[in-house]
Amino acid sequence: EELSLLPTRRLAWRDYADAARGKTGQIFAIPFEGAALLAGLGRQEARQVGELASWLGLAYQVADDVLDLYGDKGRERVGNDLREGKVSAVCAVHLEREPGDHDALVALLELDRDRTSDDKVRAWSHHFIASGSAAEALDRARTALAWLESAPLPETAEPLRGLMCGLRERFLRPAEQALEALR
Repeated sequence: EELSLLPTRRLAWRDYADAARGKTGQIFAIPFEGAALLAGLGRQEARQVGELASWLGLAYQVADDVLDLYGDKGRERVGNDLREGKVSAVCAVHLEREPGDHDALVALLELDRDRTSDDKVRAWSHHFIASGSAAEALDRARTALAWLESAPLPETAEPLRGLMCGLRERFLRPAEQALEALR
């Protein structure tokens, strides 16, 4: 679903969030739902745990998108999402904040990977910082995680919530540090 965002022009945050929860969110939801079943929770309660874990997947994907532009993901270059035409969390937030940039950003995302220069990636990454879009994307990830901390769950599932909350620092903190290093 993530790859269909650009061709179908579904570029809003809600579209991005739905795609991220549908893709990465399920990577988190399935094992947590399985753990809930193994812990003796009923199907309905286990689904509730899985639904909650899908928000962890959204936060993970946002952090990954920020690291793609500003951190070290162990790839040859930064900005591969822009080069690959992916509508990242930063792009979706930016288009809400700066709708006048729509045509230029879409044109960049539609370029062939080989035609997306380092200078173009660098210029857009600076523009995302200046507009506050990168920071706001991380704020939206934090909001998803805050909901994860406070959403109702059966008491027997609370240890699983604790595990979910413990995971967030493993991926959110590196993205926050990457942005802080630019200040």
